[in-house]
Amino acid sequence: MDAPVITGQAAVQGSMVSKSGLAKSSLGYMVINIIGLLLCVPVWYMMGLVH
Repeated sequence: MDAPVITGQAAVQGSMVSKSGLAKSSLGYMVINIIGLLLCVPVWYMMGLVH
């Protein structure tokens, strides 16, 4: 199991959680991470970390 699923289950103590809801949450988590990575690349160029 991945971190968002475990966190989601722990947040509600296993109740009020469905697989479809956790799948949507995991998709959102993935999208946020990809956007964050894409936003970091220009900053790395400006800092001279990537040539």
